[in-house]
Amino acid sequence: MDIQTIISSGLLESYVLGTATEQEREQVQQWASQHEQIRRELALLEQSLEKLAFSQAVSPPGHVKKKLFKQLGFEPEPAAFPHLRQKRDPAYWQARVKNLSPPASFDNIHAHPLGDATYHTQVVWVKEGINEEIHTDLLERFLVLEGSCSCYLGQEVIRLEQGDYLEIPLHTPHSFRVTSPGPIKVILQRERLAA
Repeated sequence: MDIQTIISSGLLESYVLGTATEQEREQVQQWASQHEQIRRELALLEQSLEKLAFSQAVSPPGHVKKKLFKQLGFEPEPAAFPHLRQKRDPAYWQARVKNLSPPASFDNIHAHPLGDATYHTQVVWVKEGINEEIHTDLLERFLVLEGSCSCYLGQEVIRLEQGDYLEIPLHTPHSFRVTSPGPIKVILQRERLAA
């Protein structure tokens, strides 16, 4: 079969829709591996199908998400977490992130965003430390949930452990070194300031 015959055969559409037989799928995959034009046509068909799906999509009622999460035993995250403050109870944050854990192995840092629309809030695990950085328009604050570290804040060294809170002043060089045997776990909240 020549390429135009393949394109007009309807097999590519069946492949993208998932209605092709096993034999037809293997044939389309073989053609795609051999011909750039077939790969492009498949990509265009997938894009068209995706656009059609989005244009016809119907948002489910709001209660469906809550009901689904309840059945899965999952507590949805709030749209906005509270502003991280010095007096904030660490138990609140521990409860919010109790089901989250880093992968079995990660390099130095693993961050899990918490879906916060108001502040950029994450739970972060750090094994060794964070190299020096300076922020000019980004307020950074964090609360230690597990472990301990030394924070080098300008010329000052601040020791932090579970329950401690720190806000990083703007224009101040800062870095962190983990001092606990295992990774430190913190709630990190960043707030971009208007220019």
